[in-house]
Amino acid sequence: MSDKSTSCPLPPSNFSIDINASNMPLAWRNFKTSLGIYTIANDLEKESDKRKVAILLQTIGSDALQIFYSFNTEIDKITYKDLLAKFEDYFTPRVNISVERHKLFNRKQGPDEEIETYATDLKNLSIQCNFEGLADDIVKDIFSWNLNSSCSYIRERILIEKPSWVGFESKAPEFDDTDCAGVSGTLDWNTSK
Repeated sequence: MSDKSTSCPLPPSNFSIDINASNMPLAWRNFKTSLGIYTIANDLEKESDKRKVAILLQTIGSDALQIFYSFNTEIDKITYKDLLAKFEDYFTPRVNISVERHKLFNRKQGPDEEIETYATDLKNLSIQCNFEGLADDIVKDIFSWNLNSSCSYIRERILIEKPSWVGFESKAPEFDDTDCAGVSGTLDWNTSK
């Protein structure tokens, strides 16, 4: 019989955080989510702080260890919760909402960028903008305003049908965007609004 407190599967090799990511808060959130999934999947939630700290430092990657050293603390003297908080503070600095909104409002679809990639990036950029209940409508508007000129048919259809922005989980009619030169994929929307 194996003891869960002495063994657990190694995390995937791509588990570490990319400390050079262009969007560090998103990279941190992705890493933290992966770490949480790994912890739950391996039944590690009830482990000692010492062990959870070691797992965190092992999975975060060698580049991020340099950041840990800057915290000027010892591995066996910090709690798991406190270490997560220190990394959270490091990777998610206070947000300048004006700057984040500027990035969102000026985000344009790339020449060969797929519709889904463009839409996903807009949604991710909007997270830091503090739009609350207006976020979906604002993202939908920016999406249509900043589409490639080759996607004018999609823009016209959005303006005529006034779809609500529900992401791509909608089961509403799909629009085949092959009319956009160099762009492929589908756009889903809900016209119930």
